[in-house]
Amino acid sequence: MVSQTDDGAGSAQPDAQKFDEAFVALERTREFMREAWRPFDSMEGLVLKVLGGWTMVISEVEFAYFSAVGTNWTSPKNPNKIAATARQAAELQGVIWPHDEWSEAVAKCSTVRHRLAHLMYVEEVTDEPPSRVMTFARLGRPGATRAKPGQPASELSWRTEDIPQQTWHTDRITEIELADTLATEHWLYRCVLALGRLHSIRELVGGTVHDKPMKGAAFVPWWQENRPPRMSEIWSK
Repeated sequence: MVSQTDDGAGSAQPDAQKFDEAFVALERTREFMREAWRPFDSMEGLVLKVLGGWTMVISEVEFAYFSAVGTNWTSPKNPNKIAATARQAAELQGVIWPHDEWSEAVAKCSTVRHRLAHLMYVEEVTDEPPSRVMTFARLGRPGATRAKPGQPASELSWRTEDIPQQTWHTDRITEIELADTLATEHWLYRCVLALGRLHSIRELVGGTVHDKPMKGAAFVPWWQENRPPRMSEIWSK
């Protein structure tokens, strides 16, 4: 769009300024997102990154499914299972999904995230990088499920008929475990990002799947062979 000055002469300056501002804002957001996957100096900061990384994975899976379904919305077959939803999004877009590997990585990250989600306070951080250990208080009994429908949270009980009590316990997590979880979350996130790109490429090259090598497919995180993948190894028939 070209705006008009009072004398009728065309001027693109306001639009160019808006474009520059939008570009700067976009680049700023992208840098924040890139920074989210870099390990933090403090253990507390690393915990926040792990929690944020898990949310980013979930949000990207939900967006991938939403995009794949299109305007005729139908709920995922297993809406509470992130791995199942990611697989369904991949199937809708005709991508051969590394379901077993992705599910195993999800289970590992989910376990760590669950431990941190019930963190109450940090007691201490011991040792030196990269082998620090964080000791923290965690709500509930070790290994217990916190809530059941129609029941109080599992950490709530009665010591006697007159004295209620709440249970929490001490847990420990290592810097190596946190860093590994963050890196795994990043891999999960990149896999889901690749879905949209693969779908766009297939639309450009046409719907036919054959055994021609896919050059420039380094953005596919789950492909580990020392050769470009063939189309038939990435896309379903």
